[in-house]
Amino acid sequence: MPEGDERHLRREPRSNSILLAGLLCGLLTGAEALRAQTPADATDTGSEDRTGLPTAAPAGDGAFHAAGDLLGLRPWLASRGMSLEALVLADLSRNFRGGISTGKEAFRHLLEVSFTLATEPLFGFAGGTFFVDFQTQEGRHGTETLVGDFQGFSNIDAPGFTALYEVWYEQVFLDGKLRLKLGKIDANNEFAFVEHGGPLINSSAGFSPTILGFPTYPNPATGAVLFGSPVEGLYVGSGIFDGATQAGQPTGTRGPSTLFGEPSDLFLIAEAGLRRTTAGGRLRRAGLGVTHHTGTFDRMDGSGSNGGVAEGA
Repeated sequence: MPEGDERHLRREPRSNSILLAGLLCGLLTGAEALRAQTPADATDTGSEDRTGLPTAAPAGDGAFHAAGDLLGLRPWLASRGMSLEALVLADLSRNFRGGISTGKEAFRHLLEVSFTLATEPLFGFAGGTFFVDFQTQEGRHGTETLVGDFQGFSNIDAPGFTALYEVWYEQVFLDGKLRLKLGKIDANNEFAFVEHGGPLINSSAGFSPTILGFPTYPNPATGAVLFGSPVEGLYVGSGIFDGATQAGQPTGTRGPSTLFGEPSDLFLIAEAGLRRTTAGGRLRRAGLGVTHHTGTFDRMDGSGSNGGVAEGA
């Protein structure tokens, strides 16, 4: 739940980490869009609405864009509540000691293009936001070919995919005290978000590796999220998501079919917390959450499997 007036939406994974070198290049949004790919890159990566609820919004007019105003297209879109953004993120990694291999490199890249529409300027309907995000990832998987670590050291590592990564509609009610989001969502943009984890190499800084079945990169999922702020400084939120990834059905490249059909697994999550901003402008937040997955999980000791698993954080 990052702080600021605008949110650069990319979302949540992606890599801030490498072993040898990393190349970051913003096509349309430039450097300020980079949180878009890291769930925890919170230097300027997100925003909140006027009551402190974490929320998505188009990129701000003050953001740096490598392509400028696109011959006047960008300000024309902005005047109508629309934002078109793009990002290229690439990692080149080499393992120098231990792990699986020290004799080769891993290079992978991620392209993301997103479109945001605020409903009020064109339709006169306040509080609504429509968002579409396309991603394509390709390259050698550093964890699988170089290191063999449990959670992954590069947040853009994936088996390779091309997908409509996120497609959702969000509505804010009650003067900003209530927010509802429906669609295909990256849960790490909403829950277990660590504002200051982005600059760190270990991806565990972005969210806890104990959240099994978490619908985040590269597998966001169809679901619904509801956040409320009953009093200033306090937030509560919950979400329900398609949990089919745990059964071997990757939700990142699929639509809502597995939410309503087999496998019928669900991922449930809730979070509550306190937040305040210091006189110096620094965000302070303490949160507590719980998750539950209705699917079947193999036991770590190899003794078989068990049903739904709940995790506290």
